[in-house]
Amino acid sequence: MRFFIGLLLLMLLLPRFSGAQQTYTCPILCNTDFENNIVTTVFQGLVFANQGNIDCWNTTAPDGILEVWRTGYNGIPSFSGLQYLELNANYASSIYQDFPVPNGSTAQISFAHRGRAGVDVMSVEVGPVGGPYISLGNFSAGNTAWVYNTVNYTFPAGASGNWRILFTSVSSAVNNQTIGNFIDAISIELIGIVLNSTLTQPTCPGASNGSISLNLLGGGPPYTFTWNQAGLSSSSVSSLPAGTYTCTITDQLGCDFFFDTVLVAPPAIQAQTSSTLTQCGAA
Repeated sequence: MRFFIGLLLLMLLLPRFSGAQQTYTCPILCNTDFENNIVTTVFQGLVFANQGNIDCWNTTAPDGILEVWRTGYNGIPSFSGLQYLELNANYASSIYQDFPVPNGSTAQISFAHRGRAGVDVMSVEVGPVGGPYISLGNFSAGNTAWVYNTVNYTFPAGASGNWRILFTSVSSAVNNQTIGNFIDAISIELIGIVLNSTLTQPTCPGASNGSISLNLLGGGPPYTFTWNQAGLSSSSVSSLPAGTYTCTITDQLGCDFFFDTVLVAPPAIQAQTSSTLTQCGAA
């Protein structure tokens, strides 16, 4: 009996390690539904708006005009939200948005596309601001339903500065540069972001010898670590007592990743023998 009690105590006295892996995604574009701008609720049909009034988006059109449609106008619902854009406003042009490059990360680029009077064609390109731009392909859609497209792209390791994504009118069913190519629900979402955590549990009741180590792969380093306990600010923290620990990890792209865990000290154990054995003390 003493042998088994001793073995149990030995196991409990050894440092206890545990680890976990969590995966995250992170959106890096803004105003993805063209909702966050001053023309959201002031019209019921369509409006030609200066690009300065449409948050986050610009156009290559020489007049700087974006054509915004309200959901339901001419019987055409938006894909999401209350409004969407027509790429062919007064010119066959591109809309674009710049963003800080998440070098080495893989992104999922998604958008909804619909023709206006038949089958319209648009293209998607991505690259550093000023080029060269990499084509992600041409995309076609008819005028009876929205087509939701998704394509993955891995940003080059070592890339820096701002990058640009462009959505460009290629052709319209009526061969008119001012008609065609509705677009909605644009997003770039970083995928495959992995957080590995390693925990060392406190060895005894009341002990402060636990630790947590976090390792984030993906996103946009460098990272900052904000813990719920004062004095903790790094990816690896030690001398921890039992308790609940949470951490917000923020990368340079403004993406937040959340981690929480509980460190648990083993309970004191008493054996039903003529002498008392405790987990962390002598008999």
